[in-house]
Amino acid sequence: MVGKDNMIPTPANILFDNKGIVTLARCGDKCLAQYGCCSFFYNKLTKSCITATGDISGFSSMSGYKQYTILGTEILQGSCFGTSQYLISTARKSWDTAQSSCDALGGKLAEIQSKEENYFLQSLSKNIGDTVWIGGSDREIEDTWAWTENGDLLSFTFWGEKQPNNYHDQDCLTLFKEFDFLWADEDCDGNYHYICEKTIQ
Repeated sequence: MVGKDNMIPTPANILFDNKGIVTLARCGDKCLAQYGCCSFFYNKLTKSCITATGDISGFSSMSGYKQYTILGTEILQGSCFGTSQYLISTARKSWDTAQSSCDALGGKLAEIQSKEENYFLQSLSKNIGDTVWIGGSDREIEDTWAWTENGDLLSFTFWGEKQPNNYHDQDCLTLFKEFDFLWADEDCDGNYHYICEKTIQ
């Protein structure tokens, strides 16, 4: 996805700035390899690559640069909200396997703390076009929903109609496609896309 043209981020938002990056793909690889990178800027004439943090506070005019976010083979990167970076899977996994995949990336299944964050993640889910796992569960105590990373009870909810219903012992939390990506409990062994969340440092 292309963003701003002929602009680069201010120095406070730059993670990496180097010439001699011969292709756009290699510049993207630099961003993929950096914790907290949400976008990159590439000048194909000068072979210059700049990677940047998520919440860019300002831009400077610089001819020849284009801004990009990243589409990987399994993870869509470059989606940032507040102080978090969201990694969106294109693979489908069970809830436990999705949680492990997020852990391996240095993150967690997404934990929603506000209406604004919920709307943001709903929009990402709509782009995928399918149900996604997020990080809530009531496995410990039935009907007591908590975020699994720290065990905190859900302070904010956005359940779909007649949800949660625990149909056939459903204990894991989704943004459910059939409810227009409102929340629903699902069988933890089901295979869905998932959203990982990493704090931007």
